[in-house]
Amino acid sequence: MNNKSLMRSLVSGAVLLSLISACDSKKTEAPAPVASSTPAASVPAKVEWPALTSAIKKDPAVEARIADLLSRMTLEEKIGQLIQPEIKFLTPEDVKQYHVGSVLNGGGSTPGSNKHATMQDWVKMADGFYNASVDKSNGRIGIPIMWGTDAVHGLGNV
Repeated sequence: MNNKSLMRSLVSGAVLLSLISACDSKKTEAPAPVASSTPAASVPAKVEWPALTSAIKKDPAVEARIADLLSRMTLEEKIGQLIQPEIKFLTPEDVKQYHVGSVLNGGGSTPGSNKHATMQDWVKMADGFYNASVDKSNGRIGIPIMWGTDAVHGLGNV
């Protein structure tokens, strides 16, 4: 992953994280509309975000575990969890360094850019990403990486 694309991903992740952190499960008002040159009648005076109610009840033990993990993560780690680089532009070291939460297999990328990579090559690459993600050195908490597959191209690669 080159520095320019990494920085673009980190900035995008930071913006997304700030938006997510501003949300909670309670109904909240949207920010006040910014003054503009459009007629006042076209701008709603008040907008409310809907409160979501899940059909699945929250498990207090799971919620406590989530809260514990989030409390121990740095902002950089939280942002890293939101980033999903394509496997062609990522190494296991990048996963460790940038706390990457997910990889994408798609767009024709293969292990070592080898179109004829074996199943063992794929497993070795996937294991490398996984092992890097659960490495608890340097204070990491070891969240396993997720694997995303482009259903048209990614599956065809394997």
